Amino acid sequence: MKRTPPDIEKIAIARIKKLRQEKGMTQEKLAEKADLTAEAVTRVERGVRMPTLKTLGKLAHGLARASTPSYALESR
Repeated sequence: MKRTPPDIEKIAIARIKKLRQEKGMTQEKLAEKADLTAEAVTRVERGVRMPTLKTLGKLAHGLARASTPSYALESR
């Protein structure tokens, strides 16, 4: 039985997808930057899997990293 996400979850999911697309990222690239699988990103965006707070945090971090040069993220 498929669970229908509540409105706030639908809004969050739509926003994640929109930000990803605005940054010109594929689901695979977001997954790589967020340390998730591409399948996990796909399932979240389709509303098949509701993300935990931890997963939302990883997605937000991955989206933020999309606009930061990789050399700036390296530890010194």
